Amino acid sequence: MSQLAEILRRRERLLAESAARRGRILGYAVVLARPLCWVDRCVNGARRTLARPVVAGASLAAGMGLLLALGPRRCLAWGAKGWGAWRLWRQFSQGRH
Repeated sequence: MSQLAEILRRRERLLAESAARRGRILGYAVVLARPLCWVDRCVNGARRTLARPVVAGASLAAGMGLLLALGPRRCLAWGAKGWGAWRLWRQFSQGRH
């Protein structure tokens, strides 16, 4: 009977540990949900772009042209400004002030 009692105690302990681990994983999943959503969007956008070779080539040529014309620092600076402007526009267009 002691073996059965020990097995039942171990089972209860393992169930409690697995419930705690599931809770921690859920917490991590909540934190990572938004960044992973952005990764999915970027991957889908890249797939759509690569599915159209003309658009992919034109996008690559435009990006390389900008990089050569402006230089890496100015491209990053203008990219950051454009990103900020896009986020601001999106925030106001959705009614979240």
